[in-house]
Amino acid sequence: MLVAAEILRTYVNPRQAIRNKLGDGTGEGQALAYLLAACLMHFCSRLPQLSRESANNTEDLSFPALASGQFIGAVLVAPLAFYALAAASRLIGRAFGGRSNWRNSRIALFWSLLSAAPLGLVAGAASMLLPLEFAPIVMNVLSWVAAGAFALIWAIGILEAENPP
Repeated sequence: MLVAAEILRTYVNPRQAIRNKLGDGTGEGQALAYLLAACLMHFCSRLPQLSRESANNTEDLSFPALASGQFIGAVLVAPLAFYALAAASRLIGRAFGGRSNWRNSRIALFWSLLSAAPLGLVAGAASMLLPLEFAPIVMNVLSWVAAGAFALIWAIGILEAENPP
């Protein structure tokens, strides 16, 4: 099934979508692809804001400098941090009697990141399309919505991963 359709299904019924993801035999390569796609989408969602920052910047920070720093952080460093976060969530789950495995913890986290990433893209697009006085407010609200969606989907994913049927 197309990833976009699966993401939409995650918004409609997150518990069933996560259960399907955990049971469909998703391998490490696909999990890494989910993570990198989510990180790339996050990077792209930040580009409009970085463009405005470079235009309003009084220092000598150009857009390419800001964008390359964001790329390094979002695409090269963040995946390592997310692997560590998935391991920490597995250890916490094990301490509370969870019956999952390392793979399921990674799938739950990486899929929730990928599922929330389109909302971050909408926030970035809104900041680019809206007038300057409204853009920061709307972008902050939409970013909080994306963060909430991520937290909800991840919490459901952890519960499904740690308590298999």
